[in-house]
Amino acid sequence: MLLDLLLLEGSVARGPNDTGRFNMLAGTNRSVYRWMLDPAPRADYVIAVGSCAAYGGVPAAGSNPTDAVGLQFEGADSGGALGADFRSRLGLPVINVAPHPGWMMETILALTTNDLAATDLDSYGRRPKFVANHLAHHGCSRNEF
Repeated sequence: MLLDLLLLEGSVARGPNDTGRFNMLAGTNRSVYRWMLDPAPRADYVIAVGSCAAYGGVPAAGSNPTDAVGLQFEGADSGGALGADFRSRLGLPVINVAPHPGWMMETILALTTNDLAATDLDSYGRRPKFVANHLAHHGCSRNEF
């Protein structure tokens, strides 16, 4: 089965001992970690929503007992659940997007209309430059309050 888009919110728990059993899909006897390894290479695009899905977030802090990681990063280091060299079916790395509904939809729209290429992602976190090249509060209608 081919997928147009695979989108994940939340970190991927690889523990204990690389089994992923700290985060199971209900009723399937499969971990989210092991499940994610199957559809990701068959997706045209893979998107990590938020810092947990991108970098591991708060669950990866400290001693990280669940071995939480992002899809393609372990903190600031390349790697993560899918590995540093992962590319989607159309050749893109995991695209990291902040959990802002407008930015998520703009990213999905840009991908599906072929207006977002690997060169349009920043070098820090593979984020769309049209989102990452400015502060989050610019353009907010509440910015003045």
